[in-house]
Amino acid sequence: MRFSLVFLMIIFSLGISAQSELPGNKSVVIDNKEKAKVNIKKNEADLSFNPKASSFNLTPEKKPFSMIEEDKWTKPKVTITQPFGEKHAQAMSNLKRDQYLGNIKTSSGKVTIMCRDHEYVDGDKVRLYLNDDIIQPTVYLSHSYYVTTIELQPGQNRLDFQALNQGSSGPNTAELKVYDADGNLISSNQWNLLSGYKATLILTK
Repeated sequence: MRFSLVFLMIIFSLGISAQSELPGNKSVVIDNKEKAKVNIKKNEADLSFNPKASSFNLTPEKKPFSMIEEDKWTKPKVTITQPFGEKHAQAMSNLKRDQYLGNIKTSSGKVTIMCRDHEYVDGDKVRLYLNDDIIQPTVYLSHSYYVTTIELQPGQNRLDFQALNQGSSGPNTAELKVYDADGNLISSNQWNLLSGYKATLILTK
């Protein structure tokens, strides 16, 4: 009876020992100190990434503010020259005279006068005379034609266009066209005048 009891106790002890050594039933016990070490290492690994040390730049490059974008079209420089040299002064000096526009013969009893600034419209003004009488004290020359009709007397009829100014850029410039009563163009001319000088057209009936 005692032998049987001892034998059963031995068998029971061997069973418990074998069960604890099975691979699938192993358990690892980590005390609080070991857990702390694991957490510290984990935190160190998380903080090891440094954006400043990275080769990737996630911040876009800032360019200095400019009202004009610098590119290949804005780099070339243009030099502006003024026309006020010796040649310009000489050309203006040559205009210090009256200008003769010709003598036109016509059988028409009246003619239509048309004139305008044929250059840059800069405020040129003229005064219109017929046989030394003022028939229009101020004519403003623009891009549109100034139009007037005059009656012709037998013989010579003298038309004078006197420059009242030279606008903002001299000289006083204009294009002149003259039509007879039937609408035929009988004269086409231009003038370049300094202030005070006249362009003269003779119409002979």
